[in-house]
Amino acid sequence: MNDPTLHAALDAFVTGPADPAAADAAATAAADALPDAIAALKAAGRRDHLELMGRPAFPKAVKKAAKKAAYQLKSAGVAASAPARPAGISLTAGAGLDDIVLVSAPGLAGRYWVLLAELPDALPVGVETAAWGGQARTTVLEKMSAGRLRQYRRDVQDEELPGKPIIASADLGLAMVGHIGDALRADSGAFPPGWSEVLFWCERARGRGADAARADAATLLADEPISDALAERTAELVDVMAIGPVVPDQAAIDALITQVIETTERDDELTRDELVDRLQGLADAGCDAYYGNAQAQARAARSLRASADVLLFGGDRDRARQCLWIAEQLDSGAVLPHEIGLLSGSFRRVIDYEHAWDHHQAHHAARAEGPAEG
Repeated sequence: MNDPTLHAALDAFVTGPADPAAADAAATAAADALPDAIAALKAAGRRDHLELMGRPAFPKAVKKAAKKAAYQLKSAGVAASAPARPAGISLTAGAGLDDIVLVSAPGLAGRYWVLLAELPDALPVGVETAAWGGQARTTVLEKMSAGRLRQYRRDVQDEELPGKPIIASADLGLAMVGHIGDALRADSGAFPPGWSEVLFWCERARGRGADAARADAATLLADEPISDALAERTAELVDVMAIGPVVPDQAAIDALITQVIETTERDDELTRDELVDRLQGLADAGCDAYYGNAQAQARAARSLRASADVLLFGGDRDRARQCLWIAEQLDSGAVLPHEIGLLSGSFRRVIDYEHAWDHHQAHHAARAEGPAEG
């Protein structure tokens, strides 16, 4: 259908100011006219207009092409201005940026997860990474309002979920995307398809007043050093559901369990206390070996700093301090890993001491009986 009114709306958008309402009107133009509009906007260096063509009203293929063109202009040094604001509405810094992010603390395993709800000029997008490093995945959505985020949070608030998500501001969303970027660069350097959508959302959030510095626990708690008592109680973090899974990876678990079995089946008979002492020694040695390289230490430190941001935003200052303190120890190498309660606890809890004791007793009872008579 060749409606002159629709073409007029597209022409008005291409030649006029970068206005969201004008962009939505232009989205109704004939599909075959939109690629020419993208080419014209790119040639004119109108990056703001191209970014507005990423709004939900445009066809998916058009949004993709427009954002690609906008990214090319950005790479060429073409700056974007703050998004246009509807007349009669005053948006102060930070307005509309509360309660639009769903995020969980990555914990020692380093599993990052964040969902960024829609902004007036940016689609919602989620990012998640695998535990202990590995590939990341982004998911671009057509619709995810702040209200839907709150509903999802209500649905899971009574469940015993590790890394239980919390509702947060765009400030924390920006901070978490920064942490994810650092983790990806350190682990593989590979960013997932759709990462440009994440950066687009962040740029728009910053344009509306979001600031990651307002969610940076290391800066916010810099003048509040951790007490000795609190530093000595870092093992408490092992059972903090909000911080996510705090167990070593499967290879480390398997290696430790093999050593536990070998110890319970040794010829020397031990008391229960002696056996527990030996098994805890194995766990501590495994902890030091696991965190005995710079890569593992740096990964854990990054995850704990990110966890501190989430915990502080949720109001748990003491646990945020504990996370930051452990990260500092890992960065400095000031103490052995097993001397930090959280790290040693994450290994010691792998062992089932009662089962090990029963196995040890059964092994020696069988030896005492000797071989069965034929």
